[in-house]
Amino acid sequence: MCSYQIAYISRLIYPDRSANALQTIQMAAAFGRQTGDAYLFVHDLADSEGQIRQQYAVDGSPLRIWSLHAQRWPSFVYGNGKARFLAYNSAVAAILGLHPVWRRASGQRKVLFVRSRLESLYWGLMRPYLWWLRDWVFVYEAHDLEVPLRDGEPVAYDYGSSRTMRTARALQNYDLVLAVTKELAEDIQIFTQGGVEPRVVPLCTGLQRLQRPPVVRFSPDRVVLGYIGTADRMRGVDHVLEALRFLPDRIHLRVVGRVRYSSDSGDTTAWLSELLSDPDIASRAELDPPVPYAEVAAQIDACDIVLQPAGLNTHTSRYAAPLKLFDYMARGKPIVAAGVPCHLELLQDGVNARIYRPGDPEDLAACIMSLIEHPQQAEAMARRAWEQSANYTYEVRARRVLELVDEVWEERHAKRSA
Repeated sequence: MCSYQIAYISRLIYPDRSANALQTIQMAAAFGRQTGDAYLFVHDLADSEGQIRQQYAVDGSPLRIWSLHAQRWPSFVYGNGKARFLAYNSAVAAILGLHPVWRRASGQRKVLFVRSRLESLYWGLMRPYLWWLRDWVFVYEAHDLEVPLRDGEPVAYDYGSSRTMRTARALQNYDLVLAVTKELAEDIQIFTQGGVEPRVVPLCTGLQRLQRPPVVRFSPDRVVLGYIGTADRMRGVDHVLEALRFLPDRIHLRVVGRVRYSSDSGDTTAWLSELLSDPDIASRAELDPPVPYAEVAAQIDACDIVLQPAGLNTHTSRYAAPLKLFDYMARGKPIVAAGVPCHLELLQDGVNARIYRPGDPEDLAACIMSLIEHPQQAEAMARRAWEQSANYTYEVRARRVLELVDEVWEERHAKRSA
C-alpha cells in the first residue's frame, strides 16, 4: 500500500463562511483520513483549532492544521496584499524544504495541492526554482477560468498577451490539473492549446446521507421550497423569488444563507428591494441568515422541494458545481434545477430532478407544480438522486484524487526507468 504526505495550501483565515473555506477544510480532512499524513496550511485561525474542527465537522480527522499566524506579521507585510501573498507562499515553500516533518520518510509520495487561482500561479511559475520539491506531485484543482465569450461560446484567446502566456505556463507546470466540471476541463484544454488535459473530478457533499430511501409527501395546506446558499442575482436567486408570482398561495420559500445585494447594474439594493416590495412575494418568502455546516442537513430536511438556480453568467452556467446540489441529493429531496451545462452533467429531467429553462421564473414554477401534482414521480426522482449521492462524498473524492496521483507517479518513474 502506498504512503502519502499531503500539503494542502490555502490563504484562508478560519472561521470563514464561504463555500471555498468549507470545501477546502472538508477535502483536506478527507485526505487526512485517507493518508493519515495531511496538513492544511492557512493564514491564521481566529478561533481555537478545536472550535474550528467542530464548526466544520472535521474533528474526527487526523488532519493537521498549520497556521502561519499571518495576522501577527508586521503591518508593512500584512497590510500589503501582494507582499502578504508572496510572503505566505514563500514561507510555506521554505517550510516544505527545511522543516523535519517534510524531510522524513523519503519513500512517501508527496503531494502539493492548491485550489486558488492565485496559488496556482505562484506554485506553477515558481516550481522550476523550487528544486527541493522536484519529486513532488503538484496538483491544482481548478474552479474557474477567465474565458472570453461571444454569443455564449468561448472565443480565441490573445495568446500573445503576457497574462495569458503566464497563466498557461503555470498550468503546464502542474502534474495534475483537476476540473470540477466537463465544461471547465474543455475550456482549460482550449486555453492551453492542448498543453493541459484536465481530469474531471466533481465536487461532493460533507453531509451525512439519508440512511434510508426518501419518502416524499406534500401537504395540501403548505409546501415549503428551499434554497440553501448565497443569495444574489449571479446565482439566479431573483428568478426563484419571481417564481412565487406564478405559484399558489400555499407555496412558501425559505432562503437560508448570506444575501449579496449586488446587481448587474451596480445598484447594491435594487433587485431585492424591488422583489420584496411585491406583497405576493414578500408574504411568502423567508430570508434567514447562514447557519454552520453542521446545521445544513436540518435546514434541507425542513423543506419539501429544494431549488438549484443559476444565473446566465459563465461561472454559474458552465463552471460551478454547487456544494448545495450534492447536499440536496444526499438528503433525498426532490430537486428543481436550472438547465445550465454544469447542472446537466449531474441531472436529467424526469430522472433525478426537474429541469427548468434558465432565466424563466414561469417555467421554474411549472416544474415545481409538476412535482407537487405527481408526488410518486417526485419521490422516484428524489430516490434516484439519493442513490447517486453515494458517489459524491469526500471519501470517494479523496480516493479518486489519490488514484490519479498514483497514475502520475507511476508514469513519471516509468519514464525514468526507460
